[in-house]
Amino acid sequence: MVRVASQEAFESAVKETMTDFEMTQEEAIEDVVEQFRAQGVDLSNVIKDLILSDPTNQHAICKSVQNTNKILDDKSDDTSELITELNTLKMECDKDIAHKLMASKEGAYQTIIKCITQYEENDIILLAALKCMVTLMEGQPDLLLMKDILIFNKLLKKNDEVVIETLRWISNCCLKHENNRQTIFKTKILNNFKDMMELHKNNPKILVELCTVLRHLVLDDDIRVEFGQAHEHARLIATDTLHLLTQMLADFKSHEDFVADILLTIATLVVRHEFCQKVDEAGGLQFIFDVMIEFHDKEKINRQCFKLLKALAGNDDVKRNIVKKGGAHLICSALDSHKEISHSASCGLGCVSAIALREVENSKAFFEAGLPEIIIQCINIHSDNMSIVRNASWAIRNMVTRLPENRSKFLELHAEEALNNALNVFGSEIAHDIKSALIDLGCNVKLNEQWTGKGGKIHTSENSNELYE
Repeated sequence: MVRVASQEAFESAVKETMTDFEMTQEEAIEDVVEQFRAQGVDLSNVIKDLILSDPTNQHAICKSVQNTNKILDDKSDDTSELITELNTLKMECDKDIAHKLMASKEGAYQTIIKCITQYEENDIILLAALKCMVTLMEGQPDLLLMKDILIFNKLLKKNDEVVIETLRWISNCCLKHENNRQTIFKTKILNNFKDMMELHKNNPKILVELCTVLRHLVLDDDIRVEFGQAHEHARLIATDTLHLLTQMLADFKSHEDFVADILLTIATLVVRHEFCQKVDEAGGLQFIFDVMIEFHDKEKINRQCFKLLKALAGNDDVKRNIVKKGGAHLICSALDSHKEISHSASCGLGCVSAIALREVENSKAFFEAGLPEIIIQCINIHSDNMSIVRNASWAIRNMVTRLPENRSKFLELHAEEALNNALNVFGSEIAHDIKSALIDLGCNVKLNEQWTGKGGKIHTSENSNELYE
């Protein structure tokens, strides 16, 4: 377990080193950092540039929080000084997590909330305060107080810049914090989001941030919570917004920066059979294919298309429609174009595996499109990438299990050699996946006996129900 040093422990060690060894502050800091790191202590939460020799010389964070509080208490009409202090605080928090931790200990969260509520009608100060809050709470979602969640709905009705920063604030509150997600969801914020999609349907900057919030609301990344509400949140969001998102995919299919966000958001939300059907019925498959044609050379967008098509293939009817509507050649072409990039190769092979699963006609279409060559090329190019080799093994299995007559095509491409080489690289880690593919190809495979008995007879004790050998 990694030990993490606190700011207080670090400062105490520096002071002690300065006293015991008569070092300057710079020398002591350098020595303490070296000693802590040698002991495997994590110093990422520690500010190392403090001036300890002069207690009257405060850190810029402390000064900024104190000055901001004084200005707020004085309620001065001159707001330029307040904006300067907020910008200074944001700049300090931008440096690293250690500076954010110090700011939170100094009460920066309460100060910024006070600024937001006190200057709710002043868009300039409000924007500066929100930008500062977004930076402060990045990686610190625990700072959010439940009473302050009610502020969100008010701010989402302000001007575009304020709305964007508010959505970023909400996103940071949702990351790795299940309680925040559930409480935010209970405020009926989803109704606000639906209205915003209609109101800002021509503003991709706001829609990008909105899509990010929707995705963060369905995360399951809080290790402190045994069971989250990710699936329920996804179900409710999809029910209310999936048709709007699918329509946006059509409206913005030529908008490179935004289309990837829509694709990823829809893929995150289609967690149920009927949602996949709803996307298909709304023309979603054709929109996806249009995007793949429009941005054939854009790796990120094609990667998101692979993810969405894989998610939609969870519905057998949609899976068949993907191929019937010409998806096999598009998928093969996109995978071939981006096979050198590991993330795209992995996502593309995973997509193929899902679409070919238990579908003979789909597998035939992939054979006709020349997919076997591409699969073997992916294995050879990324022979040290476990995810790619595993997905390739699944793709091979799903394409030949119900079409044994097509095994020869893979064998002609030296699939057996490629898979055996991968087996030597990864050993037992994905041996089951690779060996299963080799078996379905009709290759000789050495299987290990997982369990053997000791040869003794099993009998029941006369006095109990226990079994003995």
